[in-house]
Amino acid sequence: MSTVKQILVAIASDSVFTQFEPLMTRSDLSITRVRSGQHALTLARNLKSDLVVCQHPLSDLGFTEFHSGLRLSDCASCHSPLLVLTRDDRLDALVDSLDDEDAQMFCLDLAPEQLEKALNEIIGVATRARSRLLVETRVDCHGEATSRVFQTTNISESGFLLRSSSLLPIGSRTKFALTLPEHEDQILGIAEVARYTEPETEGFEGMAMRLIRVEGEGRARLAEFINGQTPGLDKPP
Repeated sequence: MSTVKQILVAIASDSVFTQFEPLMTRSDLSITRVRSGQHALTLARNLKSDLVVCQHPLSDLGFTEFHSGLRLSDCASCHSPLLVLTRDDRLDALVDSLDDEDAQMFCLDLAPEQLEKALNEIIGVATRARSRLLVETRVDCHGEATSRVFQTTNISESGFLLRSSSLLPIGSRTKFALTLPEHEDQILGIAEVARYTEPETEGFEGMAMRLIRVEGEGRARLAEFINGQTPGLDKPP
């Protein structure tokens, strides 16, 4: 079973978060968004994150103060990778001023696929593809098998995000059959409901499914499909 990565995001601007958030909407990531640097530091001191993301400049703190607070030895996230998102005209000065091997700076003007590739490398998660595929789930209920068909919003080698107002309980497991374009043989396996989407931030109602088991060569076929749907992700930015 893949581990869900905890991502702490300090972004005040809704437009910046709207640009960034779709890249992190996936079943193996859990995002906690706050709007201030001080709130982010409070959370970071008490809970270890797999990645801390902040907008530059912050709305309430100077960046030096925020960075120093994050790296204090009593901070639970003191060794967590830090990703700083800024605009092109601020990038060079920020790179010159920050001496931190666990921090990386990225320009918000990068193409989405370049930023997504960087995120994948920082936190070690699987590349995903934004694809609308049909997934059939089979659920045993009171001794009777029932089937539902959902549409994926995105999919990775570790799970998929389904769009639906008919939700399964979190933690429940279901058999699934994933249909790839131009493939007669479906990918079969078992998936688990990891979380529900947040319609106010993600824009739709649905649930994230984590892959538990995939039959036969299904994972290899899925990886081949995803890599084919994300051209340029394996190329340097």
